[in-house]
Amino acid sequence: MKAAVILLILTSVMAGCAATPSAPVRSDCFRADGPPRCKFTPLPELWAQEAARNA
Repeated sequence: MKAAVILLILTSVMAGCAATPSAPVRSDCFRADGPPRCKFTPLPELWAQEAARNA
């Protein structure tokens, strides 16, 4: 009985996160059935772009 109550509380807390800005990130880039489907920019290239903008 105690486990059922804890499970219900945990479920309600997790359901509350779905409609808030703290909800887990969802993306079509990452799926369990294979490699990432999006093109990613390497961090050093992003840092170089940011440095060029700030200079």
